[in-house]
Amino acid sequence: MPEEVWTLVTKYLGPPIDSRAFRICLWLRGESFFVEGDGALSIMRRQGIWDWVQEDIEKRASYLAHFVPKIISVDKWQGSLARDVLVHYGDREDVRRELRANFSSEGWSGPASEHYHE
Repeated sequence: MPEEVWTLVTKYLGPPIDSRAFRICLWLRGESFFVEGDGALSIMRRQGIWDWVQEDIEKRASYLAHFVPKIISVDKWQGSLARDVLVHYGDREDVRRELRANFSSEGWSGPASEHYHE
């Protein structure tokens, strides 16, 4: 079943990125800024993901790094898709930059003044 879902999703994923592609990326990554977790991308067959990227490496390798689920726990890192993206495409500066941006995005709840207070 994940293979069929991936085939459908890639028709709308982009690039280019419109509002539908943006929402799909959030769903694939996992929508929470506050909790590490697996998005839907983590259940997709990895070979299907690599095949999709190979169709247009210039655009899709860094795009994948942009929405890969954020897994930073030491106990989960070895099997994480984020790690595999680095293994496959980590020689590319654009991939490293997008992965860094993905992991650096932040969010908070409550007043902004408390968030930015030093």
